[in-house]
Amino acid sequence: MMCPNCKQDYFPMWFKAGERNCFFCNNYLPMRDSKTAIINEIEHNFLMSGYISRNTYYNDYLNKLNNWCKHWSISTSEYDIELENRLRQEKDATRDYWH
Repeated sequence: MMCPNCKQDYFPMWFKAGERNCFFCNNYLPMRDSKTAIINEIEHNFLMSGYISRNTYYNDYLNKLNNWCKHWSISTSEYDIELENRLRQEKDATRDYWH
């Protein structure tokens, strides 16, 4: 499915039922939200997503976020790059010990 706002292609799971815009366009505004702020919400968004694999979700989320930020010309800081690299290396077992 293609988001009419950012013109990015997404799998249907990245759209809420009955909504036309993608996850990022529905939840964030390019003029209000920084990339750092959006990255910092990754854990909350993972828990709400229904994904089973944290590693898969993190990689999908960060790839889609990068495309979304490029479309809206949202800058990427050195801190964003470091944080993104750290999150991409996180293993599924982290914080899932109670399941």
